[in-house]
Amino acid sequence: MQAELQTALFQAFDTLNLQRVKTFSVPPVTLCGLGALGACGQEAQARGVSHLFVMVDSFLHQAGMTAPLARSLAMKGVAMTVWPCPPGEP
Repeated sequence: MQAELQTALFQAFDTLNLQRVKTFSVPPVTLCGLGALGACGQEAQARGVSHLFVMVDSFLHQAGMTAPLARSLAMKGVAMTVWPCPPGEP
């Protein structure tokens, strides 16, 4: 009887905990270092990506830091939509 009660109790806790499970997905590949932006077009094409949505700090975008990414993607036929984050946004 005690074993059955313990099993039922653990199953109830497991069921309650399942309601709290969160999912966090990360990209399958992260490119870092010199030339990383230039390699993004080839990587996107290899994965069958035809359009990317890019969130970037507005200061970096205004400074032209997204230009190498845009060139790399364009060379591989991948479209890009840029959303410059407003100042103060994460």
